[in-house]
Amino acid sequence: MVYILHISSLSPLTTKDHLQQLLPYKSITSIKIMQRKGRSRCYGFIELMNGDEFVEIIEKFNGRRVNGKPLKIRKGRNSPLRID
Repeated sequence: MVYILHISSLSPLTTKDHLQQLLPYKSITSIKIMQRKGRSRCYGFIELMNGDEFVEIIEKFNGRRVNGKPLKIRKGRNSPLRID
């Protein structure tokens, strides 16, 4: 099963490589930062295969500052896991 995280409030300087170093989880299958005309739109999506790591990432990294801005990490709209 694929779990989707929505990550927002990214600095325009934050890259996919920054996020891969910050989140060294083996179950992550995809990290995508949305862009328009080659510039970051300051949000993106992370897909992973492990529900426990999904919850851990939200609890551990939501609010953490990266490149001077606090990350906002929440369950993606189509993600199957319910978080109360």
